[in-house]
Amino acid sequence: MRFLVDQNIGERFAKGMKSFGEEVEYLGDHYPLNISDKDLLADIGEKGWVLISREKEIRYKPAEKAAFVKHSNGAFLLSGKKLSGCKIIQQLVRNWHRIKEKADNTRKPFIYCIPPNGTKIRKIAL
Repeated sequence: MRFLVDQNIGERFAKGMKSFGEEVEYLGDHYPLNISDKDLLADIGEKGWVLISREKEIRYKPAEKAAFVKHSNGAFLLSGKKLSGCKIIQQLVRNWHRIKEKADNTRKPFIYCIPPNGTKIRKIAL
């Protein structure tokens, strides 16, 4: 499973995970940073990539929710406000094996919310 990390998480995280052998790509290496969510979701759905983002508002936008369903997308959205870069990395690394497991074993479309603390990943209804 290949993951696409949004710019709101950062290039360094994506490249760091890739250096450990994980299939992680950075959004800016493949798309303009101002790409619309609808266009991004259409393309990564076609490629079978799973989005990792801090833009949790995406789950409330009707057009983006429709794009998730139409293009069979998967996403993991990090929750938590005003987290430091270190806290975001901890949030992802602490849950990485769960993220991979859910990405491999959940039929698309799906959205999961990753908490800032703990390990209970919650599925969001589409």
